[in-house]
Amino acid sequence: MALGSATPAAAATPDEDARLRRRVQTVVESTTQEWSAVFQAHGVAYAAPRVLMLRSPIGHPARGAGYMRELGVVIDLNDMAALDTVFVRNGALEGLVIAHEVGHHVQTMTNPGLTERSQSPELQADCYAGWWLGRAQARNPTDFPLPDLERRLPEMLSLLSVLQAGRLSAASEAEVHGSIPQRLNEVRRGMAAEDPKVCGFSVAGSWHGPRQQTPP
Repeated sequence: MALGSATPAAAATPDEDARLRRRVQTVVESTTQEWSAVFQAHGVAYAAPRVLMLRSPIGHPARGAGYMRELGVVIDLNDMAALDTVFVRNGALEGLVIAHEVGHHVQTMTNPGLTERSQSPELQADCYAGWWLGRAQARNPTDFPLPDLERRLPEMLSLLSVLQAGRLSAASEAEVHGSIPQRLNEVRRGMAAEDPKVCGFSVAGSWHGPRQQTPP
């Protein structure tokens, strides 16, 4: 499948659909493990996001991954299937897509008033996704083999822009999410860090959820 074109995916078999759902869940569980440890270190309980999996046709306005406060993390299984085909089931690349949306969930938890959709939160979510990948890859390199990010990440983003052509123009995409070099830099910056503070993570003064109770 060429990166510059996209064809409608064949209808998924029940087994294929179940496999994709398990892969998404594996990534979400991994992000929950990593973020739970971070929030716990700050004395705060982490609440994993709700996850909605759907299938949308190419060009549909709803096509693609996303995060909405009311719904949670939204993952398009047709995108996951396309990434599977092009990148031969690379769990790390697929994981970056999901972990980016989980990053928006973390932003909502740490900054409940965040509503602006601009480069700043989008690039932070890329940094969070990179931080997750560095941690997950160290724990489980079999499920999340480290790809050649310099080559593969731009290819993946180009493919997703084709699949999600009905959402944003190329110019708008860069304005909202940042340029590909910017996004690659943020993913790499997060991967190199032990602590997501390098991405600007903080719960001080912004968390409105329950504090963990200290045992007597």
